Amino acid sequence: MKWRYVNLVRVDYASPFNDCNEYVQFINETERYILEGDRGMRILFTISIFISGLITAFGFFFAHRLTVPFDPANDLLGGGNGNAALFFVMAPGPVIFYFYFSLIFVFEKLHKILSLTKQKWFKYSYLIVFIIIGVITFYRATIYRNYINTNHPYMEVGLLSQFSNNIFFNIWTFVALLSFIGFISFWTKKK
Repeated sequence: MKWRYVNLVRVDYASPFNDCNEYVQFINETERYILEGDRGMRILFTISIFISGLITAFGFFFAHRLTVPFDPANDLLGGGNGNAALFFVMAPGPVIFYFYFSLIFVFEKLHKILSLTKQKWFKYSYLIVFIIIGVITFYRATIYRNYINTNHPYMEVGLLSQFSNNIFFNIWTFVALLSFIGFISFWTKKK
């Protein structure tokens, strides 16, 4: 197959796009079609966000609920099956990524109807919420990890372990990720 480099990117001649600019234009037209075009596509997009949001919420919920308890006084030291609760985050992982990244488009639409002052307020609010929740989560996980490592007779764990799922997968980290997506949506919007 013949190929050539265009702007340091290899493009196959068999590709429907002659260069990267045509590919970017195709992506922009597809996005515009979904967000501003056909009503049926907007409804489908909304339904897909709703369903993927439910799957994401259930994944966070089950990862939170299936946290292995750690209580050295009652000999609850965890099992040998690893971190089974992460299955509910890893298995629907592509759906969770789709949910968060499709929210970029939703946030962009929301930001278009706001004044510049409100946009700045939202931008900094997203950032502050993300930083506060992130720092608190990291602090709680560090304290809990140190507690486990000093009290567990034969295991040393990291920040994300079978005992700390309830710290990382809860409503607060869900909101922190939404805030992060809202924050980065200001830099992905089209001019």
